[in-house]
Amino acid sequence: MKTTAYLKSCLLAAALLCCAHHAAAQQDPVVTAEYAQQYNKLYKEYTKNPDNVVNLLALAEFYYDSLNPMQDYATAMSHISAAEQQFVAIFEDRDRYREQSRLIKKHVTYQLIRQRKHEIVSHARELLRREEPLTDAVLDRYGEAFAKDAITMRLVESKRLQNRYEQAREQHTLAAFRAFIDTYPSTSESEDAGREMGGIAAEMVADARSEAEVDARLEGYLDIDPVRLAAQNKKSSLAYARLEANPTPEAYRSFLAQYPGSNEYSLVLSRMDDLLKHDFSSLQTPREYADFALENPDNPLAEKAMERLKALIVEERDMEALQIYMEEFPLDVNYNDIYLQYYQWHTEEGNRAPIARFAAEHPDFPYKMAVSDALKEAARFDSIDINTPYQEKDFSKWASKIYHLTGKGESFVALQRMLQPLIARKDWKKAAARIDHFALSFEDYCVAEVTELKALLAAPADKRLVLSTVVRPAYDMMHPVMHPDGKHLYYCREVDGAMAMQMAERSAGKKGALWRSMGNAVFTNADAHGLTPYSFYDGGNKMLLGAAGDILVAEWGADGWTVTDTLPAPINSPYRDFDAYMLPDGSGLLLASDRPGGQNLQPSGSFFHGDTAVASDLYYVPMTLNGWGKVINLGRNVNSAFMECSPLISDDLKTLYFITDGRGGLGYGDLYYTTRDNVDDWKHWATPTNYGKEANSCMREACVTYGADRRTLVLNSNNGGRYGCYGIVAIHTANSELQGVTIASPERDLFVDIVDAGSQQRINTHQFVDMNEPWQSSFYSDKRYCLYAQSDDVFVPSLLFGTADGTVTPRAYGAVELAAMGAIGQTLPLPGIFFVKDGAELAACSDIELEHLATFLKAQPDMALELLMHVDGEDDEDCYELSEQRAQAIETALTAKGIDGDRILMSPYGNSETKHQRASDGLSVRFMRQ
Repeated sequence: MKTTAYLKSCLLAAALLCCAHHAAAQQDPVVTAEYAQQYNKLYKEYTKNPDNVVNLLALAEFYYDSLNPMQDYATAMSHISAAEQQFVAIFEDRDRYREQSRLIKKHVTYQLIRQRKHEIVSHARELLRREEPLTDAVLDRYGEAFAKDAITMRLVESKRLQNRYEQAREQHTLAAFRAFIDTYPSTSESEDAGREMGGIAAEMVADARSEAEVDARLEGYLDIDPVRLAAQNKKSSLAYARLEANPTPEAYRSFLAQYPGSNEYSLVLSRMDDLLKHDFSSLQTPREYADFALENPDNPLAEKAMERLKALIVEERDMEALQIYMEEFPLDVNYNDIYLQYYQWHTEEGNRAPIARFAAEHPDFPYKMAVSDALKEAARFDSIDINTPYQEKDFSKWASKIYHLTGKGESFVALQRMLQPLIARKDWKKAAARIDHFALSFEDYCVAEVTELKALLAAPADKRLVLSTVVRPAYDMMHPVMHPDGKHLYYCREVDGAMAMQMAERSAGKKGALWRSMGNAVFTNADAHGLTPYSFYDGGNKMLLGAAGDILVAEWGADGWTVTDTLPAPINSPYRDFDAYMLPDGSGLLLASDRPGGQNLQPSGSFFHGDTAVASDLYYVPMTLNGWGKVINLGRNVNSAFMECSPLISDDLKTLYFITDGRGGLGYGDLYYTTRDNVDDWKHWATPTNYGKEANSCMREACVTYGADRRTLVLNSNNGGRYGCYGIVAIHTANSELQGVTIASPERDLFVDIVDAGSQQRINTHQFVDMNEPWQSSFYSDKRYCLYAQSDDVFVPSLLFGTADGTVTPRAYGAVELAAMGAIGQTLPLPGIFFVKDGAELAACSDIELEHLATFLKAQPDMALELLMHVDGEDDEDCYELSEQRAQAIETALTAKGIDGDRILMSPYGNSETKHQRASDGLSVRFMRQ
């Protein structure tokens, strides 16, 4: 039965092959007829006896014949294998002697069968190695026929793999290629299939708008490397587009970490380097340097940031920098050296408290013996009371203390005290000799202070700086401030055991100006007790004053002064804030404060020093579009670890006067001045200069203010025993004059904001202008200002003005009037709309005008607006494009404020009008009824 079934399968295969080769045989009728005849003969013999070895061998050779159009190595292999099987069976059975004899006579041997079989296998392998494709049906037959030949089976499977790969390519889907890869992993074709999948994936996500959408479209295939790479490329391009809109170091770092192999990686890396260079150039504070080094550890600039941080510690003794360094960088190679230096700073002061605090806070400090010895020495130093008035009879006692405390900062204060009587009688030579007497004590410490003090004593007298008495009453007149009218002087004095603010009035006398006390200053809502005058501004109509460590504002009215406001943070703080001075145009405020975070610390972190309990620094606070801005410390050239107070600045903003006891002056507190060239830089000043031994004394110069003409200074000092007022010439020469400008609104009350058009810095915020009483203020003559005004139910367009305008009168327009103007094509210019750096980004101050515009449009829902945008320039195309972008920015800002875009018409004109009709570029608007 098995033989019959096998026979039938062979006959079927032969018939199929015969049909397959029919077309080829048609080309050679002779050959076709010959092989057809041969096949018929062999087939008849085979059907008679399918187990006959000779017949099987003949059929094998027939199908093996290379000229046979019916050639089929699979069928040949089937017949030769059957012949081999039958031959072995015959020769193993002794009873089949006759069959064996017949095979011998026909020269059919096992060697012949094996040789034919080997030839068939070789030719089959050769066929399978060719590039011609074979169908799956043919490969199935070859697989069945050569199942026991491993090499041929590998070739069959290779051909089958090629078929599967071509089928996957025809389908050209991720699923088809994925099925192929799963079936034939780790082959060169699977790698090609993966690359094909990468191309398909790139096409599939080409229009994706988010990373999540990319992952969703390729779900199930992201484990294929080329697909994952295509997804990463698309996601990186999306992330890069967002990155361009938000180019921050954090965004760059996130991109580089998430897309390390992306096409944009090197570009982002380069741009991040550029951004880091820019950010590094803007670093200023210790925290900023430390954060930069921590956030960019692999960037070479991180090392530079660390160098700068350590320089702040070593060279400038910045305590904030030290604390940050010790917390953040304990593994730094210089840590132990800086730690030891930190300890040495505590010992420099000489008093016990800082050293004891260091010992308590650093119990593991390795130099225990040094701490113990320093504590003993500091305890001896604490026995000196350097605030006790010096007397010559105690010379030996004070001298021994200075010798004993060689190198301690406080010993310089003791030296100043020992010079007091000599300076008081202007015995400059003996004072200088006394300094030389103790020169060895100051070879390493306080060198700059001693050098400055000697220079002050040796300098020739400057008659211009000799003090003239303004008023020296029989009582202590503290903190005097001259009113801008020159006729009123405000000050503090003790009344009934408490300090009270009083006022004196000037009158002419035979011997010059006389000042008559008018008693306590009059306040409508406050008691004059406990108040201290600091400075006047707004033409003398407003006053900054102090109470209980805070800075307040008072305004002048018909009934006297009214305290209207306690200034918010960051001007006032939980610490003592005092000696406030408003810049003449209201753009900023100077003050003194003992808040932490400045220079007002000893190297060890202590606030203590010998002259005063107040270790204060000077600060500047700018007025910004959003109110008072961040406080700015005036820097190390101005501030010290001791006391700086009473800031006063010239009208050109280039010369700063202040009182300090933290330098090499004559003692207690001296008047100094310093200068700068860049009026926008509040951190960097020239080294301050002492006002000299004629103006300063060995006693206390407490505060300084302007005289009536702003060319003289009024110095408050107790050099005559009691505190009085003394006049002195000012050092500065004004390069920028202040002039008054009147803001008038005769038709209605207004609230006015004023911005410096150049710096975009807010000058006044919501200043009330009464229709019956114009408002006057001082402005710089070389600047232009923008006035924004607002009133109910009307629109008031912005105005540009300067001091030459004298009086500025903003105009209010109602809805009816604006509609009528718009109907005839009349427009209103809005010069208060500014753009950043000649681009299309709106400057922050523009929001004031836009807010006023939006408020008016909301109140008039039937009114629409046309934006006519002009840009000056020579390139027509560029100017038009910029005008279009600017108009779009304004429309976007208004829609963000709740104005429907359908109510806004954009009309960008580029330079088409500015070339011929307009003097400059800008925005104008036309109102219309919808």
